[in-house]
Amino acid sequence: MSLVGSRTTTSRVRLSTGFDGRLPRQRAYGARVLERLDDELRDMERQRGDDGGRLMADTVVHWFWGIMLAVAIISIAYASRSAWRSTASETLYWRGVKIGSSALGIVGLGLLLLNFEQVVRSTMIDSANDYAFTAFLEAKFYSTRQAAIACATAPTTQDGRNHCFDYNNLDGQLSFDRYRTHGLTKMTNWQRVPTLEPVIEQLNRDIDRINSSRAMRAIPPTFGAEARLQISLFSTLLVILALAGGIGESIFQYKQERDKRSNTTHA
Repeated sequence: MSLVGSRTTTSRVRLSTGFDGRLPRQRAYGARVLERLDDELRDMERQRGDDGGRLMADTVVHWFWGIMLAVAIISIAYASRSAWRSTASETLYWRGVKIGSSALGIVGLGLLLLNFEQVVRSTMIDSANDYAFTAFLEAKFYSTRQAAIACATAPTTQDGRNHCFDYNNLDGQLSFDRYRTHGLTKMTNWQRVPTLEPVIEQLNRDIDRINSSRAMRAIPPTFGAEARLQISLFSTLLVILALAGGIGESIFQYKQERDKRSNTTHA
């Protein structure tokens, strides 16, 4: 069983969990959990953003590309024109431009690498959170189904009520509140009930998967989304200026060498 993506309806969840709907207690118990799960999935959708938010992000990215491309064309054109019209007396100036361009390129490259590291880290954290939540849903479905079956088929005896209580206790330890706040801890079969042992082993394996994925959140990105956007903008501008300066200096050197050879030929 796997839940991946955004909206998951209650009917899909009902089919995935295996609730057949024929046992009244099983159906009522599962319905309460599914209602809570549906609310949690709605919260996830709101946190991820709607189609309008994604459309706005695409628009910002396209505008960023367009503006940076326009700045690059203007900067390179200006530097090329200035270099082509310069004379040999301005050699020292263009050597300084070359040094400055190299420095800007180094700083811009460093900022781009820093921003790339931050983006990769935040992306990995988001993926780990999604994987952990999916693993939690699978474990919750499994424990809820086991508890529903145990309680629905339990007779009206003390042993039957104890059996139902044991499974409800396991299911209660996999709560949404614990997942969001305190985290999940491994379960132990302190009752020494043989039928609980395979269920506890399966849930503990799921808890290991969840905790190992959530551990990546211990190293969050150093910069927030707004700071990373500013770093991207600033580093891109530096790289553009470095590129424009380097191209301008190269054109200046080419023109001077061409004029020198032309004068030598005429002489």
